[in-house]
Amino acid sequence: MLRNSGIHVNIKTVRRIIRKHNLALPYAKHKNRTRNRDLTKPENINALWETDIHYISTVNEGMVYLMSIKDCFSKR
Repeated sequence: MLRNSGIHVNIKTVRRIIRKHNLALPYAKHKNRTRNRDLTKPENINALWETDIHYISTVNEGMVYLMSIKDCFSKR
């Protein structure tokens, strides 16, 4: 609301004032969810692969995608 009014205030200043006057509301803590995953190791090559995709923003080409594939047995 302050920025919409044209008033520029550092977020650390706002937090300090809120803490000083005990205006902070309690918030719910994040609960870690456990997942039931079978983490057995693969017994041979090409039995289990991992993949990952990263989105990289470039100046000339715009958005590019980097995909990596790894064999979990050989780690390559």
